[in-house]
Amino acid sequence: MDAGTASVIAAIIAAAAAGVGLVITKENKTSEFRQDWIDGLREELAELMETFMRLRFVMPEQLPDLRGKIYFLSAKVKLRLSSNKLTNDESKLLEIIDTYILKMDRTSDITNVIEDYFGYSSNILKTEWERVKIGEKKYRLAVAISYAILLSFGIYCATWFIPALSEKIIDFFSHLFDTLF
Repeated sequence: MDAGTASVIAAIIAAAAAGVGLVITKENKTSEFRQDWIDGLREELAELMETFMRLRFVMPEQLPDLRGKIYFLSAKVKLRLSSNKLTNDESKLLEIIDTYILKMDRTSDITNVIEDYFGYSSNILKTEWERVKIGEKKYRLAVAISYAILLSFGIYCATWFIPALSEKIIDFFSHLFDTLF
């Protein structure tokens, strides 16, 4: 192989590696943002439930402030979950917020509501965490491409260099054999 062909092949490999590197960097950043989103949602869900549970035990004069906080936290959660494609767990959680939490009934038994709230919240957070853990689709594709490039380069090197090296190894052992015997 001449130097020109080798240069072109090296440039193609370098360009492909750089492109894959950019995709991986971008997708890592997306995963970081998604993790921040999960952490924020977890914090807001916990604070909303804590505020809702305090509603039963506060003095009447504290109710307006607590209700304001519940409306505010509910709005934050709803905005985080606003999407055209809500999952079943997200829909159920928003239904609990609208039906029970925003009604702010201080007398009803809310044991089942609390269990459902935490169940749906946990499922949502777990689903998002699983998505972060496995990475974005583009990230997985970029990693697969980088492995394919590495494998192709390895095969290329093997087809060109192993025959040359094997000849030198055979010559070395032949020379060694001739010298010893």
